[in-house]
Amino acid sequence: MNAEEKKALRAQIRVQKRAMTIEEIEERSAKLVEKFLASDAYKNAKTVYGYLPYNQEVRTTRAMEQVLKDG
Repeated sequence: MNAEEKKALRAQIRVQKRAMTIEEIEERSAKLVEKFLASDAYKNAKTVYGYLPYNQEVRTTRAMEQVLKDG
């Protein structure tokens, strides 16, 4: 994928993210967190890095809370 294609793809994704409602973001985030916490990659991880969500980003707070609980 060349630079122009990447730029166009990023713009398309930005438009789609901005069109999502808060409810859609929360619902999709919950599904992603569930898949993440059930994954072998998570279960076998020694270190997990995360971020606090901003705007239409995936809501990671629940995942990070579980990471802390799991040690």
